[in-house]
Amino acid sequence: MSFSNHRSASIFCLRIGLGISLSALMLQSGCERTAGPASSNYDEPTSADAAAIDEYQPPPPEVLTAYETDLNPYGSWVAVSGYGQCWAPSNRPAGWEPYTVGYWADTDYGWSWVAVGDEAQWGDVTYHYGRWYNAPSAGWVWIPGTTWAPAWVAWREGGGYCGWAPLPPQAGFGVQFSAAVVDRYVPANQYVYCDERYVTSGRVDQHIVRNDVAIINKTANITNITYVNNHVVNQGMPASNVARATGHSVKRVSLSTAATPAEAHRLTAAGKPVMYAPPVVQHAEKQRVSKAKTPAVVQNRQIPAKADNGVAQTKEQRQINASPAPAVKAKGEREQTAAEPKEKHGDAAAPKAQESPKEAAPKAKDDHAAAEKAKAPAAKKPEHKPSDDK
Repeated sequence: MSFSNHRSASIFCLRIGLGISLSALMLQSGCERTAGPASSNYDEPTSADAAAIDEYQPPPPEVLTAYETDLNPYGSWVAVSGYGQCWAPSNRPAGWEPYTVGYWADTDYGWSWVAVGDEAQWGDVTYHYGRWYNAPSAGWVWIPGTTWAPAWVAWREGGGYCGWAPLPPQAGFGVQFSAAVVDRYVPANQYVYCDERYVTSGRVDQHIVRNDVAIINKTANITNITYVNNHVVNQGMPASNVARATGHSVKRVSLSTAATPAEAHRLTAAGKPVMYAPPVVQHAEKQRVSKAKTPAVVQNRQIPAKADNGVAQTKEQRQINASPAPAVKAKGEREQTAAEPKEKHGDAAAPKAQESPKEAAPKAKDDHAAAEKAKAPAAKKPEHKPSDDK
């Protein structure tokens, strides 16, 4: 081998060695055991059409204490970067996902998820409050919240199939979501799909289909979450589609309200969909809503003009909203407008600061005539007639 070949081989080996050393240093410095979002899958919103309406606010300590009491027997708490203490269920099989072990019930608040089996012991909390998040180093964890919903999921439908997927925290914590937000953070291949004949049966997990391209291509995003009469409503698939697929009408059921875990478990065991509403959680939610309605908070949550479907502001919009609220700004403009005549023209009772010679001469003449008239004896003026009528 020639000297030039020996030199090239040495340089090549040196480059490989440096590359391996740098990679090892990066891996060593980047190790962290706390779960956190994967940057490749959860990028920050870059436009008003793909932004979250609300950022996450952890519940108050008393609510977390109540959740710990309810959930500790069935799982463990893990620290997740950006979301604090989150709960992970125990003994989940490989490939498990939330909202799979149970069935859908049509209620006054839309499609409500009813957990069955051992998940019924903790599903009244975790499937109706907060969000589920597939953390890179911890798997599926539940992020606590105080706003109840029949289910915090996105929907797809078409071709006799429907699909649903947990709304991740990146999609926001508001109560309205645009198709752009959902499609950005919940791709179609992350849904579980089911023939609409089986969605109201006792165990939809026995009929779930995953990653079937033919089914995915037949479906479209139909997510429709709104806030009506102080309750979240999640419409999802049309009940008429399910009725057509099953051959009989879908019975709409009323939710039973439970204030304690024991009451919730009893009602669930009786086959009744439950709205589990502990007093401490209800109080915290009222406080959150009341705070959200204050002028300062409402101002910071203004939605961009283009985003009339519930998505929130971009960084630029937040900067705009940091200026005085529109109502305050309009009031200031009105006050400024009202003050302009005095500032520009002076008080109406005061003489003008400057007058042209043509304007000043007639005025001086009138002032002189008025002064002479005032000097005339008052007795010569009849009281019953003006002096001009002589």
